Amino acid sequence: MKKLMIYFHASHETVPFPAVSQPKDCSKINLKHVNGTALLQWPEWCEVFYGELKLRNIDLERADFRKLRKIKGSVELINTGYSRMPQMPCLSEIETNGSYPGVVILNNKRLRDIRGFVNWDRHFRIQGYTQFPVFISGNDQLDTVNMPSIIHHQFSPISCEKRLTPNYSIQYAEAMSLSFVLISLIISATVFLYPLSLGSANIYFVPGYHKS
Repeated sequence: MKKLMIYFHASHETVPFPAVSQPKDCSKINLKHVNGTALLQWPEWCEVFYGELKLRNIDLERADFRKLRKIKGSVELINTGYSRMPQMPCLSEIETNGSYPGVVILNNKRLRDIRGFVNWDRHFRIQGYTQFPVFISGNDQLDTVNMPSIIHHQFSPISCEKRLTPNYSIQYAEAMSLSFVLISLIISATVFLYPLSLGSANIYFVPGYHKS
């Protein structure tokens, strides 16, 4: 009887299930300085980043973002000499704090290519600040005309809509665009107000008034 009970107990031991791996989170505190430089080393194991990911502070020559799939904050490329955005092929979601764009690409004079930044062909979303999800401006060499609609938002800077031409000047284009808007407003106001300046639209003819 004891042998039977021991066998029964052994045959019903709990079999451990394989543990479900949790996303590997990281933030700025996980970024260590590269020896002898002011740049930070990106941890290639990071899957979810918390905070403002300022790419100008990262050693982009060696950074591997292939495992990064979500940012709870924002990603910024500001005032750099890079000609192309780093590739983050698995990044599918950016969750902002609700008062700041999820992607900021600003004043990069040599930047020409952001097509490989994320996989635009699949579902990519920016949550938290849907009114202004992407801010792109001041990138003299960047052509965004054929980029996804998330970039061409109604509140996006005028320079987002440019197509590259020789000797293109953003300042000149923005000044011309502003002048066009002002002229359009003046013409619209004139067309609307001119009939009102004539007084009543009803004209009355008094019999005999024009007789000599």
